[in-house]
Order: sequence, then C-alpha cells, then structure tokens
Amino acid sequence: ALEPGSYAVTIDDGRRLLRAELQVRSGKTATLDLEGLEELAIEATRLRGDEPQVDARPPPPPGGYAKLPFNIGVSPGAEVNVIRAGQRVHNNISLGVAGTGSAGVSGLQAAVGAVWTQDFAVGVQAAVGAAISRGPMYGMQTAIGLALTRGHLRGLQYASVSVATSRLTGLQAGPLVNYARQLSGLQTGAVNVAGDTRGVQAGLVSVTGGKVEGLQVGVFTYADEADAAIGLIPYTKQGGLWFDLWTSDAALLHVALRFRARKTYSFLTAAIHPIDGENSQAWSVGHGFGGPLVWRRRWSLELDNTVSIVNQGFRAAYSPTLLDTLRLSIAYRPVRHFAIWGGVTGNLLLDFDRSASGEFRPGYAWSSQLASPAEDGIGARIWVGFALGFEF
Repeated sequence: ALEPGSYAVTIDDGRRLLRAELQVRSGKTATLDLEGLEELAIEATRLRGDEPQVDARPPPPPGGYAKLPFNIGVSPGAEVNVIRAGQRVHNNISLGVAGTGSAGVSGLQAAVGAVWTQDFAVGVQAAVGAAISRGPMYGMQTAIGLALTRGHLRGLQYASVSVATSRLTGLQAGPLVNYARQLSGLQTGAVNVAGDTRGVQAGLVSVTGGKVEGLQVGVFTYADEADAAIGLIPYTKQGGLWFDLWTSDAALLHVALRFRARKTYSFLTAAIHPIDGENSQAWSVGHGFGGPLVWRRRWSLELDNTVSIVNQGFRAAYSPTLLDTLRLSIAYRPVRHFAIWGGVTGNLLLDFDRSASGEFRPGYAWSSQLASPAEDGIGARIWVGFALGFEF
C-alpha cells in the first residue's frame, strides 16, 4: 500500500522512542521486525524554566539487551543472570535473597536485602533493605529502608527514606523522609523536601526550595512562593511575616503573627481583656486560617476562622473554654506594607466545665446562651461582634 522508497518508522509509546529504517521496493514486500527496532534517547527539554529533565530510558547497548525472562538466586554472582555474564541483562521477574540487580526490569524485581537496576525499571521494585533504580522508574518502588530513583519516577515510591533525584510524577510517601528534586503529585511523610512542586506536600515539616503550585500542609512549611499553605508556621519567602494589632468585642487587645501565601494565610494570636467586669476578664491564645475573597492593590475582602483557648481571669483555669470566631473584614492599604482593617465576627463559646455557672463571656457583655454546662453537660454562647485594627 506504500509507494516505493526509503521509510523511517518511529514508535512512541509514551515511555520511549523506537525507530527503524527500511526500503520498500516496487512489487516487493518489506517486513518491519519489532525486535529490530532501535531505541532512541528522548531529547532533554525545559519545562516552564525548570532545569532539563530526561524522560526516557537510556539507549540500549550495541546488540541490545540479553533477555532472561526469569532470574532467581541468593546474591549477585549466585543467580541465573550469571549465564549472561558481561552482558546487560533484561529480566521480567527477578528474585533474590541478599540482593539482585540487572540492567533493566519489566515486571517484578524483589529481594530481602537490596534490588537495583542500571538503566530502567517498569513494574514493581520491592526490598526490605533498599530499592534502587539508576534510570527511570515506571510503577511502584518500595522498601522498608531506602527507595532511590535517579531518573524520572512515574508512579508510587514508598519507603522509610524515599529519594527521587530527578522528577517524580505520582505519589511519594513514607514514615520518615521524602525528597524529590521536582514534584508533580502528592508527597507525604514526617519530613518532605522538594524543588518546584505542583500538587500537595503534607507532613510535620514540608519544605520546597522553589514554587508550590498547589498546597503545603505541616506543622512547619517553607516555600519561596506557595498558592496555599496550612500549618502552625507556614512561611513563604514571597508572602513574608506580618504583624497584626487589633481590638474586638471579645478582648481589648489582640496581637498576631500572620504568615501569608498567595491565596491563604495562617496566624498565631494572643489576646487579653483586663477591664474589670462581671465574668469578662480573660486571656487567650489561638490559631487562625483564612484567605482573601477579593484582592486588589489597595483593598481586599478577607475571611478567616480562629480557634482560641480562653482562660477566665488571669489565673490558669483547670478547664478553659473554647472560642471559635469567624471573621469577615475589609482591609485598606494606603502604602505597600501597611493596612487598616475592620470587620464583623460571629462567635461560638463552648464551656466544658460542668461545675461552671455558664455566665462567662470574655470581653463585653452581649451574647445569647444556648446551653448550660450544669444542665446540659456543655455550655454554649453565641454572639455577633466586631474587630478593628491594623497590619504591617
């Protein structure tokens, strides 16, 4: 069905490029042999200014790989692969005790000690000690100890310490430390470290050396720039650290440290109401989270919620109350690093002390009692209030 001439045939299956050349002669049949296709290295490219990443297997050795569908043994040198000693072996299933390694695997590679591939791994790499792929890895790489991929990893990497020194697309997880030079997907563990991130980082500590296009979650998070960050201390270099000072119906004086990302902010706050009144003196500490609903150069409309532990009077109470405050505020910025703001609040105060009277309300007096701690087991008061202050 083809005109006579020289043809170059290229197959791209999403993981690698295969190429062959053949001659089609008039009145003759030319056969394309898949086994004779030559694998090509995909050209390194730049993605949105990032460093070049090679997303392909390395080119096969001259003469191709020595294919052994099944390999089993005790350790390198004491396994089936030794019958192809001196050649780069490609296995489909490779099982070892102390360890097993090959140039490439398409299927399963597992051992008690360690497993490794020189060129690529497709399928599953699993070990108790360490699983290592010096080339790209497509599938699942898991170990109790260390999982390491030096090429592009597409899929799942799970180990106590998970490391992807190139690019990871998928899920990287483990109980201790995760590292990816470039992340597209989800990274979750006690400590997470990545370069530019597109997706989610979640753990006790989450650190990105570049930009986060997505979400960071942790007790402490850091990024040069982040779309959204949730944590006790979620610091972004571009968002910076802000100081808030305000007054409200719940306390005469509030102070807060606010950590801003592009679309969210979190803050640590403390408040005191020293004015002597019936059941109104109190101090509190809390944590809040929110973000701008509308953001303009000079003004913004922001919504946030704060949960505070409130102590009646100035002595530490055995059973402090819990105050939840939803705040809608408008901020005006006459200069770049200073804002004046004010807004309305909705407040819910919960008292868990059954012996309490239920009359306590921090700040000023107005509120409505929904439940009594003595009668209902938990006290509840609600009210609408105000807040007015500034930020710099």
